[in-house]
Amino acid sequence: MAVHQLSIVGLGMMGGAIGMAARRTGAATRVIGVADTMETMELARAKGAVDEATLDVRAAVQNADLVILCVPVRVMIDAVAAVLPACREVTVIADVGSSKTILVWQAEALCHKL
Repeated sequence: MAVHQLSIVGLGMMGGAIGMAARRTGAATRVIGVADTMETMELARAKGAVDEATLDVRAAVQNADLVILCVPVRVMIDAVAAVLPACREVTVIADVGSSKTILVWQAEALCHKL
């Protein structure tokens, strides 16, 4: 079953690969990527990793069914803090980070503040 909108925060190697796979397999109807530079946005579009790319994380996730955070672990909680207020209550948020325990504790604390 495909999600309507997949938003990928971070369009490096992992985020780009996820976007290309989602588009190729039809796992998502629409893939929106968030990059930190215009150059990365243009490259992701040119490679077919995303349907749309933006620098605005909140705009990219506001209608997402699934958000995948593909940023370095050291800034993962910052990414969580940026997307949580903009996501719908039913949006699923996942990440590709290798460390989970502390991140989950910090993310739960952010959820309780909303």
